[in-house]
Amino acid sequence: VILFLIIGIILKNYYVIKTPIYLRGHDIGNIDEDGHLAYIYTLYKTGHLPLTNEWQFYHPPLFHIIGAIFLKISDLLKINLNNAIEGIQYINVFFSNLIIYYAYKITKEIKFNKSSIILILLFLTFYPTFYLLAGSINNDCLLLLLEFIVTYYLIIWDKQPNIKNTILLGLFTGLTVMAKANGAIMAIPILYIFIKKIIKNIKYKKVKEIKNIINKIFLFGIISLPIGLWFQIRNIIKFQNISIPYLGTDNWLYIGNYTFTQRFLDISFSQIFDTIFCQIDPNIFAFIVKNSIFGEYTYNLSPTFCRIFLLLNLILIIISLIYTAKYIIKKNKEISLNIILIIWLTTMISFYIFNIKYPFSCSQDYRYIAITSFCGICFIEKEIPSKIRSKIEILIFIFSALSSFFIIKI
Repeated sequence: VILFLIIGIILKNYYVIKTPIYLRGHDIGNIDEDGHLAYIYTLYKTGHLPLTNEWQFYHPPLFHIIGAIFLKISDLLKINLNNAIEGIQYINVFFSNLIIYYAYKITKEIKFNKSSIILILLFLTFYPTFYLLAGSINNDCLLLLLEFIVTYYLIIWDKQPNIKNTILLGLFTGLTVMAKANGAIMAIPILYIFIKKIIKNIKYKKVKEIKNIINKIFLFGIISLPIGLWFQIRNIIKFQNISIPYLGTDNWLYIGNYTFTQRFLDISFSQIFDTIFCQIDPNIFAFIVKNSIFGEYTYNLSPTFCRIFLLLNLILIIISLIYTAKYIIKKNKEISLNIILIIWLTTMISFYIFNIKYPFSCSQDYRYIAITSFCGICFIEKEIPSKIRSKIEILIFIFSALSSFFIIKI
């Protein structure tokens, strides 16, 4: 684990050092516009939130507050503002490495064996999405980290629903929504565990325990709801809405003119392997396969290498779907893995609903569902038959090697 953390730190620092903030990132903009950088700069310069909720200003401010504090500290250290702005990337590098740490803690709690833990962490350490998020200046990486932390504390709370774990779960759940509004989907697995606890105690007629659990749920709500919802309430009062900006049907990213079948039901291998990199691909599956390793960018790399990389990614995605389905239909399930399954299901369902409501190519970006990479590799390692385990793990190792080569070369 320490070795993987060290390798991850080295490679992510290498990637960030050679990657300017405007080369690869989403909705960054300049300091005088309304992107993520202007959001951070407004907080840094004025000490208050933007006066509108236009474009990226609609986001909750947790990441942007952290970025503004980083710029203030840079001022104290006499660091040039342009260099300090580039340095904001290192916040996400730190978050990205913490993800590996919490992935390790989760796998320990789920009782994976040592070899499975190693393979899961190997996969996550080199998975390209985590590098692209680490090199960007927005709130996606922080949201992903907090989703991992909430997952960990939910598993812990299920085993030990004491006041300390309730406070920590409530705090990190609230912060998840304060990082990005769609962090609210973490409420679904939390609700599942709460209901399961109550039903279990009703079944055994433990009245005292039922009251105790209800008190803990009330405490959770008192902590999480104000932290998570204050910004949305503020936007309703101040701007009469909390909706995300709509690009419009005349935008070049619009794909609503394609049929539902073309977008969601077809599996277009031609879109995956003909164009290699993401363009205006209307097929969501093809977009995910490409975007999960290449992002929304193009690279000066060998087409043969890229197609092999895509093929391995496609195979692993299909394998993960097979073993996730296998876990769903099995009778004897583990509560900790049920949490992972519910996170996967709610993330995917909300992602498809989002794409139906906002039919744009950029809506299909894998960064919105990046936690499913962890869910998928967990089900592979948990459900894979022993007779083919070594073959699949060799495939994961080869994929991770290609991932590291890709990160070094881009």
